[in-house]
Amino acid sequence: MGGDLAAQPTQASFTESAERHSRFPELPDSHTSRITMSFPDSDPRTPPSTAPADCPIFVVDDDPAILRSIGRILEELGYPVTVFSHPQDVLDALPHEGLALLISDRAMPDIDGIELVREVLESDPDLAVIMLTGAPTTRSAADSLRLGVVEYLQKPVSMDLLGDAVQKALTVRSRNIRSRTAEA
Repeated sequence: MGGDLAAQPTQASFTESAERHSRFPELPDSHTSRITMSFPDSDPRTPPSTAPADCPIFVVDDDPAILRSIGRILEELGYPVTVFSHPQDVLDALPHEGLALLISDRAMPDIDGIELVREVLESDPDLAVIMLTGAPTTRSAADSLRLGVVEYLQKPVSMDLLGDAVQKALTVRSRNIRSRTAEA
């Protein structure tokens, strides 16, 4: 799978953090991202793939341990993943051609997950979103789902649950794009 991608043209690539030797470096308080992303060219008329290697994912959480854990899970499942410790960094990285999924913490300083999702979906309404929270409430879940969040998960999240949620979100995204494309 990885060998196939290396032979194809790259649409996007980003620089890694200063600690290139570490797959998941400690994330300092400053705005730092660890990014490992490349994906093949795609035909915009073709609905997006839900194959892991074709679905770049952004993850944002202010807890470095959660970022490392989710990043490892997603990489083990084969997804190209970019982690952010600050919501503003996600907004600065957008628009990002080919981005398939945003996984966001609900409660973060400066910009909370609901506001982040609102802003991100304004720029890319086809983006799939999963919301994570350490303190779930009915109101927060309803607000998230009303915005278009596909899954609302309580932390900590298991590899199986996260994998299922990611696959569901990507399938919903693909179906929505296919429906919109068929109508056009």
